[in-house]
Amino acid sequence: MKKRKLFTAAVFLSAGLLLTGCIYKPTTKECVAGYLENIYHNDTKALTKVSDMDKDECQKLHDKYIKEEVTALQSALGNDNKMSDKAKKAYKSAVETAYSKADFTVTDVSRTTEDIYSVTVTCKKANIFKPAMDKFDKAISKMTAVEAGSMDYNDRVILMSKQIKQVCESDIKYDKEETIKMAVQKDGKEYNFAKKGMANLENGLFDIGSESAEEKY
Repeated sequence: MKKRKLFTAAVFLSAGLLLTGCIYKPTTKECVAGYLENIYHNDTKALTKVSDMDKDECQKLHDKYIKEEVTALQSALGNDNKMSDKAKKAYKSAVETAYSKADFTVTDVSRTTEDIYSVTVTCKKANIFKPAMDKFDKAISKMTAVEAGSMDYNDRVILMSKQIKQVCESDIKYDKEETIKMAVQKDGKEYNFAKKGMANLENGLFDIGSESAEEKY
């Protein structure tokens, strides 16, 4: 289970954020911030204040993103390695905890064309996954060859999830603040975050990838 395969391909690469319920009042900035707060911090109040979505709908939106992360990990593992319910539950909990540590602020939202909004977000990268994988490797190294060899992919997912939560519950180290540019664009009757922009944001929030946050969105 290499880190790049396990995390970069699977973690925090959600497709996009539906903005159909957004009222865009009092400002588009508050609306976009509300959606991100709901997705990462499970803050339903932030979204209900600026949209016509109720608490249950906001919770379902947050849960949808968490479920996508679990599905993405399963995809990375392959069809021959079906995750057990116990492994899915452990990983879901780890993702929830990591999401909650996202440090970001929506600083500006401006309309660039009739169908596109430019979004500026300042964030600090949370160093979670490298330390977690270091702890994972250390735990494996302490096992006997028989113990390590007897672990299947579910055991490894559960152990990995445990290490992620342990790092999140400790004193996380954050990198210096950086600025991320992303776009919200109209797709039919809905507004969505552009996939590239979301990927850049997630690379800015977590130590999961190597793409530059300065790339065009």
